[in-house]
Amino acid sequence: MMFFDFDVIYDVLVEQYVGNQIVSRQSFSAPKEVIMMQFLALCEQTAQEPQPRKVKMSRLQNVCDEITGEERTLTLYIEFRNNRWEE
Repeated sequence: MMFFDFDVIYDVLVEQYVGNQIVSRQSFSAPKEVIMMQFLALCEQTAQEPQPRKVKMSRLQNVCDEITGEERTLTLYIEFRNNRWEE
């Protein structure tokens, strides 16, 4: 049985590309574990595609600049490209 920490919910944006053309953009909110499973499933699907594909998941995070003390927003992302990009 899997247990999820539903106290921490992340808002993420998922973008899918064929070549350099975006074909899908979807945002959703979920616990970290659900987001990880969703991204891994998309990576497996992307790996099987015959044309160059990329999937990118990103989220925004506010951080405090240690030098200036100002709050800044960073974009954190991870992306996966299938092997067709090298052909």
